[in-house]
Amino acid sequence: MNELLNNIWKFIKGDYSFLRIITSEQEAIGNTFGTVLNIINYVIMVGFGLLYAYQVVLTFIAVFWKPRKYHETEKYAHFAILTCSRNEESVIEQFIETITKQNYPKDKITIIVLVDNCIDKTAEIARQLGVNVIERNDTLNVGKSFALDYAYKQIHTQGLDNNIDGYVVFDTDNLLDKNFLKEINKAYQETGYQVLTGFRNTSNIGGSFWTAGTAYWFFRESFLLHKARAILDITTFISGTGYFISKEIIQEQSGWSYHKFTEDLEFSINYVLKDKKIMFVYEAVFYDEQPLSGKDSWNQRQRWIKGLLQCFKSYGGKLFKKTITPSQKTNHFESYEMLIFATPLPTIVITWLVIFGLLSLGNVLFTNANMIYFIQTFLASILDYFWQFIFATIGLGYIISFFNWREMKCSIALKLLYPLVFWIYILSFLILTFITPYKKITWKPIKHYKQL
Repeated sequence: MNELLNNIWKFIKGDYSFLRIITSEQEAIGNTFGTVLNIINYVIMVGFGLLYAYQVVLTFIAVFWKPRKYHETEKYAHFAILTCSRNEESVIEQFIETITKQNYPKDKITIIVLVDNCIDKTAEIARQLGVNVIERNDTLNVGKSFALDYAYKQIHTQGLDNNIDGYVVFDTDNLLDKNFLKEINKAYQETGYQVLTGFRNTSNIGGSFWTAGTAYWFFRESFLLHKARAILDITTFISGTGYFISKEIIQEQSGWSYHKFTEDLEFSINYVLKDKKIMFVYEAVFYDEQPLSGKDSWNQRQRWIKGLLQCFKSYGGKLFKKTITPSQKTNHFESYEMLIFATPLPTIVITWLVIFGLLSLGNVLFTNANMIYFIQTFLASILDYFWQFIFATIGLGYIISFFNWREMKCSIALKLLYPLVFWIYILSFLILTFITPYKKITWKPIKHYKQL
């Protein structure tokens, strides 16, 4: 034990000479308990990798297969474009402008702005632009999910849904590609799917390290995961914004009853539990503004993680049961994938590594195992996982950059640089998955900036 304390003190002072013992001929003394710990660690990490192995297959398909496309049509659905705005006076005009410039019949578009607890000029600007405005003032039920529920009910009460086929939901900081509605309509008319989601690009990818990190996260989601699912005709999930949902669904559920922090994931899980499909439309591109500051990024991702934990608590058991229950009517892979998506596996793995480290350290302090054994097992394993994580994330970053080169609205230098540091963003995400379960999370607004 004295040897261990002395080596820790040397490490704190910056003296790493004692680490040379790793490569020396000095014997590493272990014991049965340590061996069992290492076997458990190996099984857990291999099992974790196997659970996610299907994503390697999806990545391969996304890279080497062309995206699913839909046929031209002369039949046009009537879309209600719905956005929930809270103090969005800086971006509301540019958002509405990209809708009015759509390559789509203007008489088939109804724009509705739900002004939610605003204290700025969002409502005034929206009215001046000639769109439908609904105001909501409720400081108790705060958040997008409650705003959506209020909006759907008011739209029905006011008769704004009389002639529409469904809603296309956006955040007010979004910008639409001119063909977004055209592509959503093509998919809707060809497949008849009641829920469709578009390709989420980023309008401010070059704004900061944090905007780039979130942009690459969503490129991974759209290009690698959503795209492959569409090719295989398997369900995906909606992700907050840029999605179509039919009027029939809203009427069936009498509004929007999903109020977890990630109401989009909650809806997606419930939809999969009903054996229904959400389809991705690769050509329907929109641009989402990402948080510029580390504080805003931190708050946003804590909300995502807390919502994920809420969904797992409520639906994890149902998804697991649906995955393993024999039934010809159930697509077990889609249920399994949604279960994996909703399960906080990174939190579980990081928690295990902390436990593994503490038990390994205790094994050195209180048994005949020595410091050499601790270094060669636990510390070596952690270092090995860390380097694998870095190289895998860098590789993933360059795949995203290379295959989305034209779609990324930033300089060549940044497209080459960002993959090298993407792992830092992901690492911060992993840290958040470990600490967020023990924190109380509340909804906090994110500042938006004009992009046009």
